[in-house]
Amino acid sequence: ATMFSSSSVYSLIKSVGRYHVHKENPFPLLRKTIAHNDTFIISMISSSKFNRNNTKRSPFSTDTISTDEKLSLPCQFISDISATLPHVQISTNKYDFFSHGKGESYHPTAPPAAVLTPTNNQDIMNILKLCNQHHVPVIPYGAGTSVEGHISALQNGSISLDMNEFKFIDDSSSLDDPCIKVGAGVTRLELNDRLRHTGMQFMVDPGADASIVGMVACGASGTTAVKYGTMCENILSLECVLPDGTFAKCGTKALKSSAGYDLVSLLTGSEGTLGVITHITVKLHPIPDHVTAAVCTFDNLHDAAEAVAMMRMCAVPVERCELLDESSVLAFQNYVSSSSHQNENKKAMDIKPTL
Repeated sequence: ATMFSSSSVYSLIKSVGRYHVHKENPFPLLRKTIAHNDTFIISMISSSKFNRNNTKRSPFSTDTISTDEKLSLPCQFISDISATLPHVQISTNKYDFFSHGKGESYHPTAPPAAVLTPTNNQDIMNILKLCNQHHVPVIPYGAGTSVEGHISALQNGSISLDMNEFKFIDDSSSLDDPCIKVGAGVTRLELNDRLRHTGMQFMVDPGADASIVGMVACGASGTTAVKYGTMCENILSLECVLPDGTFAKCGTKALKSSAGYDLVSLLTGSEGTLGVITHITVKLHPIPDHVTAAVCTFDNLHDAAEAVAMMRMCAVPVERCELLDESSVLAFQNYVSSSSHQNENKKAMDIKPTL
């Protein structure tokens, strides 16, 4: 539910363009729930997954901790956004709320009060200035694949800043350098698909098709970290908008730099709390000519960890490496042995620590 003054509701919904507005019924998909002193709350048509009474639901993605009070926004903020940035999409759709209020973590959904979709740096600068003016919390949103729970809108009247319109990929230089500049909305698989003809790839792989800027914000890593490192070692420069609306460029393409503060490393892993990252320049690596896979089991976790340490000390070119303990192996076994995933050609794994 989002609170607006009655004088601005009709013009707001018409400007948003999410709903077909009829003069005789200006709220076809909305209903008035509370009226008091020329101000009322507009809420979506209720559903089993959007319950203001917080009845017991599934502990997974349909769970929510939202309340009507938490989803309120200053009326003047909405008016200023619509007047200053008429081209910016503002969504109050409940499905957008749920998709932007939860990542891949176990935390319950905490939806924002609105979802804004900027298209350029200037949009973000103006939005953050207005958010500062009206004290509106901002949560940058990439692909929603993180597990930390930091995209949950826990504070009153938060907005989600959807960065998916930033699809810029700078491949005009024909990769004269082993690096490339990308926008905040580009995902890992989208970038590697664009690079197929070059023989180079972006190698940090957290498992999900995360947005690359989101990977910077979360300090992502993955099974390739054993050779290529984490996001901290694979980012050269970035562009961001600071909380007060100031635009900043940090870092260069140079591999070596000792000029001033290392602001790139400061913003990497900040989870959207220090600024909204809009573009980054990342390192690329050659695709290996040949890859050989192996599965090794050990009697205990200590022996498995020692084996990895010895391989690194002996300069064995390990491309990826992942450790599974007994509980993880057992979970995989149960999954594979289920009726929908049975495969006679699959050999059962030993319930032991496995590399």
